[in-house]
Amino acid sequence: MNRMEDRWLHLKRDKLRGRVFQDEYDWVEGIIEGMEHRGEQGNFEVERFIFN
Repeated sequence: MNRMEDRWLHLKRDKLRGRVFQDEYDWVEGIIEGMEHRGEQGNFEVERFIFN
């Protein structure tokens, strides 16, 4: 697994598991919150990319 796959695995297992999202927007917000939380715990900066 590459680093991103490892982060996604932990995010799904630790932060998103068991949560119910009303729509895609809520799901994306959950992912962003989870990544920011993992960044704070791991003491690394999280950047977001916007794809057009």
